[in-house]
Amino acid sequence: MTTPRRFVDALLNDAPPAAPASRLCVWCHEMTTAPVAVRYVQTNSGPGVTQYACPAHVMLCGVGPMPGQLED
Repeated sequence: MTTPRRFVDALLNDAPPAAPASRLCVWCHEMTTAPVAVRYVQTNSGPGVTQYACPAHVMLCGVGPMPGQLED
């Protein structure tokens, strides 16, 4: 039987390392591990979608509205 202490130790010590956050660049369609949020697309139902670009293409795709910028 596993004791609570061994269970907590296993959760804290045996976890795999976290993967770096990666997103798809909206300009070159490649995965980037250094994503920059460039715009937020509002949807009619459900949450909106944040679009990302890689650092090399941030200036090419332009920065659009982010949450809170278009609210009245």
